[in-house]
Amino acid sequence: MTDIANTSDAKLAAQCRAGDEDAWREFIRRFGPLMYGIMHRFNFSSEERDDIFGHVCLLILRHINELRRDNRIAAYVATTTYHECLARVKELNRYADPGLSQHHLDQLTEAAPDQEQLITQAQREHLLNRGLGQLDQRCRQLLEMLFYESPTPTYVEIAERLGVKTSAVGPIRGRCLTRLRTLLKQLGFEKL
Repeated sequence: MTDIANTSDAKLAAQCRAGDEDAWREFIRRFGPLMYGIMHRFNFSSEERDDIFGHVCLLILRHINELRRDNRIAAYVATTTYHECLARVKELNRYADPGLSQHHLDQLTEAAPDQEQLITQAQREHLLNRGLGQLDQRCRQLLEMLFYESPTPTYVEIAERLGVKTSAVGPIRGRCLTRLRTLLKQLGFEKL
């Protein structure tokens, strides 16, 4: 049995079309952060994001058999999510809930980012997360400490957490970044 987490997006979409439940779970695990990342940029409440997420998943389920460019599945997910976010903003403006302040509606409208930039950025983040997920645990942990933690831990703290000498952190970091660059190239990151 192949490791579904390392399956390409194209193969994953084909498995989803075949009705593979594990593939659908992986699809949601893989693309959920992409969808929520886009929704977050619109300043929606968590309830609104969950509603949009469910609607986007339903749309994807309905239309997965129509997709012909499986290598662009992340772009499809990002575009669909973006359009659903815009539709929600329009809906909220049209049928303004008395509980929503005009300030909140104005924030939603003003927060709508440029579609092309947003989709490209979302695809890059998706591929970066895929690349990080394919690294061994030590590399992933090291890179997450260096680039995702705030404040960034010192090399002494990193060395303690990884169980290595402080002088080894720099060389390990270099090897991990090289591996990540290779993975990102294989995933098509450079083409975005």
